[in-house]
Amino acid sequence: MKRTTLTAALAVLTLISCSKEEKSTTQQPLGEVTSFNDIKVPAGFDFAGTRTITVSLPPQQNASANSRSLIQIMDANDNVLLKYNAILSQGFQLPLEVTGITEDLFYIATDGSKRSVKISNNQLILK
Repeated sequence: MKRTTLTAALAVLTLISCSKEEKSTTQQPLGEVTSFNDIKVPAGFDFAGTRTITVSLPPQQNASANSRSLIQIMDANDNVLLKYNAILSQGFQLPLEVTGITEDLFYIATDGSKRSVKISNNQLILK
């Protein structure tokens, strides 16, 4: 008797767990979007994940004609993004690709100090 009851209970549990009814996980769409052009985005939104900025160091007035310095640009996680051996009397302008949301970078100055520099109008001007 116990064996029959146990077998019947297992059979019922097996049938219940094997339900053929599909559960719908899709939600109703908020709006009809049939093409990429139907997507509504704010003005000026760019789908790119990166952007190219210009890193500039103006010519240093006090520097001798051949004085050089290693210029380093780092992100907030101390990853070196740019390393350049610059002639200080000439200055330089170099392109640098950064993530689209990057607002600040860090500059290792000629004296070894680490300074935060803001990106403005896709320009990073070192002083």
